[in-house]
Amino acid sequence: MAHDTSTKNWIQSPEKRLRLARDKRGLSLNQVALLAGMSVPECYDLETYVDEVATCIELALANLCGVLGIRARELFSEEASESKQISSEELVARIKATLEARGSSVSEFEERVGFTISPALANPSEVLSWNVDCLRFVCSEIGVKWIDALP
Repeated sequence: MAHDTSTKNWIQSPEKRLRLARDKRGLSLNQVALLAGMSVPECYDLETYVDEVATCIELALANLCGVLGIRARELFSEEASESKQISSEELVARIKATLEARGSSVSEFEERVGFTISPALANPSEVLSWNVDCLRFVCSEIGVKWIDALP
């Protein structure tokens, strides 16, 4: 199944949204790094490089977003989602239901999405260790809006 790359909103400029949120709070990169438990270079890269937020940071964005006073969804979309947020437990249940309905193995699913997801099937809190790209591809495969599955 081809991945949905038509939704540009997610990649439009999360790095710019991070920078704007930091500026709005009047914080330096050093302050954000210290408060979020990150290094200054990590924070700099997240604000500078286009795919950095989607590929190099786990979904457990709580520390960073908390410091900046924003929700993870706000990094990827200006539009408020009217859909109910999907919990990690519900996401895992939907993955399992998809596997069962298709008669697919976990390894076949992982091959299609390009990411290892089996740890999350055993422990849904492992979803928070995924990056945004992984979430996006998994959600596309199971027919769920990925933005609704952000923590």
